Amino acid sequence: MLISHFSTMNKKAMLEELISHFTAGNKAQFANMLGIQPQTINSWQTRNTFDAELIYSKCEDISGDWLLSGTGPMLKSARNNEQAERKLIDICKSLVKVYEQKDSLMVELMVAVKDIDK
Repeated sequence: MLISHFSTMNKKAMLEELISHFTAGNKAQFANMLGIQPQTINSWQTRNTFDAELIYSKCEDISGDWLLSGTGPMLKSARNNEQAERKLIDICKSLVKVYEQKDSLMVELMVAVKDIDK
């Protein structure tokens, strides 16, 4: 299935991102990875299109949403990492609140102890 021109991100730019990520910018290696001729990559770039099904089947961890729309993270793991980061931030915020409460209780306890010593 060839996809072209309807997505948010330019297919040529997306293809360059894929080549950069999966084969450090080497078009011939990327073509080999997909099982196609290097000329096919050049043709895709010229036409601003690519075979999304082929790329999805050969590129591990690629986001189908990104491949079809050009939006969001390119890799599924990137989305998982974003979710994990959000959870970690929420946990940290909760811990800060707990320690703030404990600090407040410690201050009250120190004042009470000082009052007892008087």
